Amino acid sequence: MGVRIAASAALFVYATSAAAQDDAQLKRLVEQIAGANKSEAADATDELLDLLSEPVARALGSIENRPTGQKRRLYLVLGRLTARIRVQLFRAELPTGDRTLFDTFAQQYPELVERLFHDHADKRIAALEQLPIIPNSGASVLAAGKILFDDDASVVDAALKVAAKFHDPVTARGVRRFVRTATDDLAGGILEPGEAVVELVLAGYVQRAISILAGCNDRDATPDILEALEYFSKHANRVFFDIGEVALALGRLGDQRAADALMRYLDDDTARPVRSAGPGLLMHQTVGDVVLLSLLRIYKLDPSE
Repeated sequence: MGVRIAASAALFVYATSAAAQDDAQLKRLVEQIAGANKSEAADATDELLDLLSEPVARALGSIENRPTGQKRRLYLVLGRLTARIRVQLFRAELPTGDRTLFDTFAQQYPELVERLFHDHADKRIAALEQLPIIPNSGASVLAAGKILFDDDASVVDAALKVAAKFHDPVTARGVRRFVRTATDDLAGGILEPGEAVVELVLAGYVQRAISILAGCNDRDATPDILEALEYFSKHANRVFFDIGEVALALGRLGDQRAADALMRYLDDDTARPVRSAGPGLLMHQTVGDVVLLSLLRIYKLDPSE
């Protein structure tokens, strides 16, 4: 609680008094924090937090003797400021077209957008579940964007479920960005020692995201899907990255650019989960089976032949 209040206070001052600060100094600190020098970034972080937190501390003074209701209102305001700063950071990450869609949606649903960036993950999940299914809109931008930009696994899981309800190019564009970013970041060695579990979790998320891209019929995603297949098909990720599901997604897309990559898995005898094929009938498949089916779909051949 104390850490969250301190962070909120720093952001509160940023929103209310940054205009009075020396812009050059603020920009210098931001660039140092974003820079590659970890020691310099740590020092700049402390300097920026001190610069921003001291004015609000003076404004608040001691709140020890304030009535509980007043304290609660202060905490709620600081929490809302945190959410609004997160909204601005999210907006800054968006491509121009998506930013315009987001702005329109935020004007129509300001309270819902704010709750999507609440401190508490359960509040963000509840807001995600209330997103109106409006294709090619700011709702699409938010559903896909929360997959990429939220740092809580339960929220990402919820965002994947919501994004799967959309079948539009805007959602596809955002989900494709997630697949590409996750693959590139992991391949680039972004994880610190001891964070191997993050890669396993992301492997499952990327596989689910690829299925969403197939649902959006996004053939533009084929190169990104193939890069993800190349990276995540490593043995350590196979439990979480279902190559069979990825093959089925590529089959649905019907893009012949995927054929060569799929051919490598034709003889893969890894068993897939047993599935029902009708009353009293069970379907036993291997990865190679679904790869063959996907290749037939890509080349528009009749499986019965």
